[in-house]
Amino acid sequence: MNIKIIDENGIDVGCLRRDLAVKYGLRHQIASVLIYSDTDHTVLLQRRNEKKNSCPGMWDKSAGGHVDAHEDSISAVIRETKEELGISLIQNELKLLGKYNTDDKLTDGYLRRQTLDFIYNTKPKKLKIIIQPEELEQVEWVKIYELKKILTTDKLNPKYKSHDLTKGLIRALNLLIIDLKL
Repeated sequence: MNIKIIDENGIDVGCLRRDLAVKYGLRHQIASVLIYSDTDHTVLLQRRNEKKNSCPGMWDKSAGGHVDAHEDSISAVIRETKEELGISLIQNELKLLGKYNTDDKLTDGYLRRQTLDFIYNTKPKKLKIIIQPEELEQVEWVKIYELKKILTTDKLNPKYKSHDLTKGLIRALNLLIIDLKL
């Protein structure tokens, strides 16, 4: 599968197979979604499959993944949500919470990954979740207030300590908390 390769300003500079882009630490796009229920103030989190190369077994955003060469970030988040959770999102129900650059480095200083991450929020009306076991182990609805406390104290619930949350999830949750004015 080819993905978009971008420069530090987010401008497309070409495309390359995903495995090669990741291997060489080339900047590429990631699109993710946080599914939020405003009726009970919960966020749907996924626990990544233990066999994943990146962040195995960690809690992450509701769904997300690489932006393929032929698509934009909205199309990617709709596709990834359908693949990972079996949920069909509607484009006009997605709200862009923000985007940010990530530069992960290995201990030897070499870049492991450079990404431009797009974070979306949605409040779908009907959810029938069918998880893709190759991608994730489980999903859970977690109170946003509990997550906010974890981000500030790391002491509320041992199941969701901040070191078990991906960096991307922590950034996305902070964007959601700001958006919700909590």
